Amino acid sequence: MGSPETPHAPEQRELTAEQHEVFTDLAAARDALARAENYAKILDRYPVDALVGMLVPGMTDAMLSFGSSAYLLRQSVRAGLGKTEMAKIIGLQIADAAIGVLPGIGDIADYFFKANNMSLTYFKQRVAELEQQLASLDNS
Repeated sequence: MGSPETPHAPEQRELTAEQHEVFTDLAAARDALARAENYAKILDRYPVDALVGMLVPGMTDAMLSFGSSAYLLRQSVRAGLGKTEMAKIIGLQIADAAIGVLPGIGDIADYFFKANNMSLTYFKQRVAELEQQLASLDNS
């Protein structure tokens, strides 16, 4: 009766510098995506954005959109998004502010125009690009 066989650990190999860089970028992009998703959930799924506009009319929507822009831009830098994607995120926030400023109808429209959720597309695309890049490096 010999000792029970221990399963062999999978072979671990060193990452190349390029793989390590992509892996690090991917971790940052996934973290930024998670943060942006939580932010979008609070403002868009639970319609905090629309409710704030109804309860505190006036420029509140514009201020909230400005804050959203700042937060999402910080996360987009962490995720490594390009300038084009960042400009699109800003455009969505400007549109959200313009819609929300309209008295009465803007609050209703704000409920349906979910700029923060739309911005998630760019974060998800970045994560997918990095995953694909890492997979191609693993196969080479």
